[in-house]
Amino acid sequence: MNFRPVLLLIFIFSIFVFSSYGDVVNVGGYIFPPFVVEESNEVYTGLTIDLIRELNRLQDKYTFRFVETTSKRRYEHLLQGRFDIMFFEEDSWGWTDYPVSFSRSFLKGGEVFIARAEPGRDQIYFENISDKTIAVILGYHYGFVDFNSDEAYMNSLFHLQFSRDHRINIEKVLQGVADLSIVTQTYLKTLLKEEPELGNRLLVSVRYDQKYDHTVLVRTGSPVSVIEINSLLDELIQKNILSRVLSKYGIE
Repeated sequence: MNFRPVLLLIFIFSIFVFSSYGDVVNVGGYIFPPFVVEESNEVYTGLTIDLIRELNRLQDKYTFRFVETTSKRRYEHLLQGRFDIMFFEEDSWGWTDYPVSFSRSFLKGGEVFIARAEPGRDQIYFENISDKTIAVILGYHYGFVDFNSDEAYMNSLFHLQFSRDHRINIEKVLQGVADLSIVTQTYLKTLLKEEPELGNRLLVSVRYDQKYDHTVLVRTGSPVSVIEINSLLDELIQKNILSRVLSKYGIE
């Protein structure tokens, strides 16, 4: 039997299939609720996952694919080319000496302090944090330590407890194991929407640890350029796709 015609058909079909999916763009993400949430072992949800899905529906030039990293190792993974872009990043989060550029801002945000609500405790409690134990996330950049994520440096200034899970940090605060923690406003809104009773158990600071404008980080050499990312962001906004995705998480 002559297999050449069959092999030729398979070859032509494979070219068609793979070309129809476009160039793969790896989207890095680390646990950063509500942007990336690990529901179970290697099963992720969140704003980043939803945006990837919407971008793949919106166009066919690129196939956007989620790649898991960690808050601490994302710099190493970028240099290794493990991911091409990353949503919800800030240039002040340790990227100064790396081959990256950033899209325009597409979402404003900020991080606030939380404490356990107690009778008589008010905003004055947040004025002096030097004498308090603070639960933080390993590898994150915080304003109160000048955006330096080195654990030794951070511990030289404050009494800190490190973890990899925001909910664990919140529980530490509720149980009195830690005096304070820091959470994004977006995560707090999502959490209070799911568990409104927490609103009576937590005291939230008016004071910000930091405010930021979320952008898309683009690795130098990425298949998709910053100009193209900005164009895609414009389309997501103009077609009300971004607002629809954000509203799912209680974000305006």
